[in-house]
Parts: sequence; C-alpha cells; structure tokens
Amino acid sequence: MFIAAQGPMKATVDDFWLMIWQQRPKAVVMVTNVIEDRKQKCEQYWPDDTSTELRYGDITVSMVSAEEWAEYVVRVLNIEKNGEKRRVRQYHYTAWPDHGVPDSMSPFISFYKKIKTETYRIDGALLVHCSAGVGRTGTFIAMSNLLEQAEMHQQVDFFECVKKMRANRPSMVQTVEQYVFLHCVINEFLATAKYPCAPSDIKTRLANHGEANNTYANMATAEIDEEFFRIGRYVSDHGLDVDEGRKPENSNKNRSMTVLPPSAPPATDKKEKSLRPVISSGNGYINAVMVNAYRKKNQFIATQLPLVNTMTDFWQMIEEYRVSVIVQLDPCKSRNVYVLQKTNWSREDETSNAETLSFLEMLEKHQQKTGNHNICVTSL
Repeated sequence: MFIAAQGPMKATVDDFWLMIWQQRPKAVVMVTNVIEDRKQKCEQYWPDDTSTELRYGDITVSMVSAEEWAEYVVRVLNIEKNGEKRRVRQYHYTAWPDHGVPDSMSPFISFYKKIKTETYRIDGALLVHCSAGVGRTGTFIAMSNLLEQAEMHQQVDFFECVKKMRANRPSMVQTVEQYVFLHCVINEFLATAKYPCAPSDIKTRLANHGEANNTYANMATAEIDEEFFRIGRYVSDHGLDVDEGRKPENSNKNRSMTVLPPSAPPATDKKEKSLRPVISSGNGYINAVMVNAYRKKNQFIATQLPLVNTMTDFWQMIEEYRVSVIVQLDPCKSRNVYVLQKTNWSREDETSNAETLSFLEMLEKHQQKTGNHNICVTSL
C-alpha cells in the first residue's frame, strides 16, 4: 500500500508532517532534490544535523542519523507531538537528473532493494513523493507493484498497472520517457535478480565454478562464467555516445579506440551520466571517467596510463580534481631516483666554496653511478 503525495511547500509542510503523524507510514520515500536546475522542487522538511530541532505546527522533528550512499541518503528522524515520540525513516534518492530519467537503472534498483529489505516487516503504507507527486512517484510505485506481480504471477502488465494508478491519481508515470524507463528497470531487475549472493556463499560458487570447468568443455556452463557473459550482453545493449574520443584532434590521445569515455553533455543538457567524463582545462578531452564508490559518488577516476602526448593533461587532471592517491596497475620498469637537497643554502647568505664543491662532487658521483643520465635542478 502506498500514499502518493506532492513534495511539501512552505505553506503545506505543517500539513505534511500532520499527515505522517496521522497515517503512520512505514517510511517516507523522496524521489526529488530540494533544488533542481536552480529551482526549488520541494521544501526541506527535516533538520540539517543532529543538533537542530524544527517545529511544524504541534510536531517537533529532530535528526537521529543520516547515512549517505552514492545515489541516496537514509535519514532517521524523531518526531514528537504532545509528549509522544515516534521514529520515521526517510529514503531520499538524490541521483535522478534534473531533466528526463536516469540513464542507468542499477542505482534505482539498489535504492528499491534497500527500502524493501528494511521495511517489509513494518506495518503501514509507504509514503512516496517527488515534486508534483505524479511522475517519479508514479514510476517508483509502478516498479514496486510490477515486481510484486512478477513474483506472484510470473508476468507483468505495464499498461494495466499504470491505468489503475491513474484512476486514483492523474498523470501517474507522467511521460513516455518514464514509461520506457519503467520497462528498462523491470527488465534489468528480473534479468539480474538471481545474482546477488551472501559473502558466505562466494567460496561455494568458486568451488562449483571449478567443478563445472573440469566437467564441461564449454566454460559458459559455469555459474560465474554465465554471469560474466550476461554482463557483456546486457551492457552492450546500452550504447554510449563516444564521438568526442573519435574526433581527429582527440584520437591520438587514446591507447585503444575500443575504450573511450562517454562524451560530455552539451552545456544545455543537464542530464547526469552514470559515467561522467573527466574534462581537462586544455582542449577539454581526456580518456578518463568518474566512477561511483559503493558509498560515495564520483569517488574514483578510471583512466588509461598516460601517453607521451597526454602527460600534461594527466597531471593537470590530478591538480584540477585534487587527487591525493594514484593507483597504477600496469607493470613498469623500476628505477631509483636520487634527490640531493642542499639544506643550508639560504637566500641571504652565500654558501662557502668548499661546501659547494663538496656538494657538486657528491652529485657527480651519483650521476656516474646511474649512467650519466640527465640531472634536474630546482629551486624556489
């Protein structure tokens, strides 16, 4: 059971909390950001931190915790009215783009699974809202209903599902894009439903994989192989726009023309990519993408080993994106680099000739040991 609502406005936020108090929903699902495309889509109806309390009519709201993930936030809120205290859990999806629909279904599926796992034993309706309470709200509710239908009847009826929802609230699943996204997200969920496994099962899977490879000539019969090949088949159906990397001025900056980053969206296109290209301040192109970590958005930059002609772009990227750690996974020749630092040469005082000659002699010895290679001299 669901309650579909619009996002609260300044004039309705007190009523919003009163509805939560009266209806006792098992959780609140928020599928919008407070600000999108520089426009306010919803009034923020919770405090920013655990040290602040907000009052809405007769109801006081305080923050217990906020758990941030790459694409969503889970907040636990305390609400109090006339001395009675209750706890409300809010699931806030933050990765829906300003325009259109997400280009990747996996984060939305993970969001749904998180809610399902943590609320299925709790009584009450699920309160779902976006801004107007029809487009994204309808998409989330339809997804939940269709997945339940698939589990119970081994079939899904998109048309009938949306038609029934619109009989209760107009414009549920508001656009064709959202209707197509609904098909895609159900398809991916059902296609990958069997693959998550508990950590304790990994050893068994590996053992079965080895037995299958010993028993059958075709490696694809093993569970892990089948899963891996399914990833390739599935992802290949979702083409990325990589035209930027194929341009004549950029093609010599790629180690392989089969591994290219997605093109950056035009300035007028606010749609967020699941793989966001890294843009340098040079000509704007570098073969690298931002990748989400499990808990944090854009935690990693995945890139190729720099070429001679992309070395400057590589270090410019390190500086501009404030990278603190570089992990190199390619083998390379190791060599020692000697750093000789003269610490007692101040700007004001002249160093003695003997000290200078001694330092130069030490430098010459190190140069001879390394095959008389070049010397780099630096100073402030």
